[in-house]
Amino acid sequence: MNEARFERVQWRENPNAVELGFEFYLWIIEKRLRGERVSMVQSLLDYFQQELQINLRHTQARGLMHRDSSVFVDYAKAVCGQEFIPGVQHWEEAGLDSFLEWRNRFFMVRDAVAVDFYVGDEEDLRGEMQRSDGDGNTPPHRRMREDYRIVRDTGLSKFMKSTYDFQCQICSFSFRMPSGAQYAEAHHVRPLGGRHAGLDIESNMMVLCPTHHALMDFGTIAVHPTSMAIISIDNRALDYGRRLAVVRHRINPEFLEYHLDEVYDKIH
Repeated sequence: MNEARFERVQWRENPNAVELGFEFYLWIIEKRLRGERVSMVQSLLDYFQQELQINLRHTQARGLMHRDSSVFVDYAKAVCGQEFIPGVQHWEEAGLDSFLEWRNRFFMVRDAVAVDFYVGDEEDLRGEMQRSDGDGNTPPHRRMREDYRIVRDTGLSKFMKSTYDFQCQICSFSFRMPSGAQYAEAHHVRPLGGRHAGLDIESNMMVLCPTHHALMDFGTIAVHPTSMAIISIDNRALDYGRRLAVVRHRINPEFLEYHLDEVYDKIH
């Protein structure tokens, strides 16, 4: 393949562009499979320009649909761990039912619902224990509550994780979920929202395992802005002293300094 023919879309100006663009692309594939006459290239050009304020060239729009040079292929695999063939000709041969089955499976994985069960606080638990039979054999009653949350990453988060092969930049750990996809978390060095007002951009992100993500969030560890070494208020913390792996993107030192000043070793 002549790689010079296709160019990657510079979508980072809108971190959700890949996710939104892919949803739109699946929609126009369905329209074609249902017999509607619609131009794939022109539809993508119009959508990116009008809805996402990104001006694509024709070569870029065609590149999105190329199975060997497509950010859509990378994105779909990052979400569900399965190959996506972007060419409409493939789905015309496979049929509408096959396409809808693949799309439904994709959305099911992407919009996975996690359910957390937990007991109340210690005071509630003590009260329940006092109201038990007191014979030591009857377990105390526990009130269970369900919290539903949508586990859905932005296109930028998915891209960052796939860039590091879903491995923690501190310890290289990853694990496979029942869906078959690898798991990692995107951490914002300067936290988003609230008083921190961090930015959802590559230079403010790192890819971490759940443990190191929690250690960063709670201020137990930080990354030194110059040496990129892990520092900690607890020398027993995992991988204390190890250097952060940043071979595939650059973290803005100002964000690392902010985390060091405003999050590290602070009481939450």
